[in-house]
Amino acid sequence: MYAAIQFSNLLVRFLLELCGLVALGYWGYHAVSGCPNRALMSVMIPLVMAVLWALLGSPNALFPLSSGWHWLLESVVFGFPVIALFLTGLTGFAWTYGLLVVINRWLMFVWNQS
Repeated sequence: MYAAIQFSNLLVRFLLELCGLVALGYWGYHAVSGCPNRALMSVMIPLVMAVLWALLGSPNALFPLSSGWHWLLESVVFGFPVIALFLTGLTGFAWTYGLLVVINRWLMFVWNQS
């Protein structure tokens, strides 16, 4: 039972990563005007963040960072979507997402999950 709860926390982590990418895409769409620019920004911003996370921060990263740098990258990857949601006026989503990220990270620390 305990292992299932810990696995659920990792699943929530993955869903938070996906939600963060969606939030960045939404912000990218609303940050610029013009159809081609909007399409480009709504795809490129989440893509850049996903590539950075995959290369440097994910559990299977090609170039894993030391703990201090990893913490900084993690703060950017999970914090920037909160800012993006605030900037687009979705304050309720921003608070909810931010709170879930903090709780999830705290549980990962307590359960010694990577």
